[in-house]
Amino acid sequence: MVEAGLEDQVEVVRCDPEEEGFEAVKSRLAAGLGQAATFPTVEIEPGRFLSDSDRLIEWYAKKNNVDVSGLPALAFYRETIVPQVVELHEKRVGAD
Repeated sequence: MVEAGLEDQVEVVRCDPEEEGFEAVKSRLAAGLGQAATFPTVEIEPGRFLSDSDRLIEWYAKKNNVDVSGLPALAFYRETIVPQVVELHEKRVGAD
């Protein structure tokens, strides 16, 4: 959002499972989604919720006419960091 200059279109709410109010936030998001909430979840319009990073990127890019191929930080994360995190997660899950 910052790289695309769209940070003013979202309010980031940090959800810590250890904090009071977490379950209420999660329940509100789940009700809006019509399914269990995953993070990130964004209320993209009043009463309309969307989850999944890639879907959110697509939605905001289309809405704001942003060419995501011109966002080098996003490309870096998608090509390097995200695959590494997925691999670590799969190793951890496989070890359990």
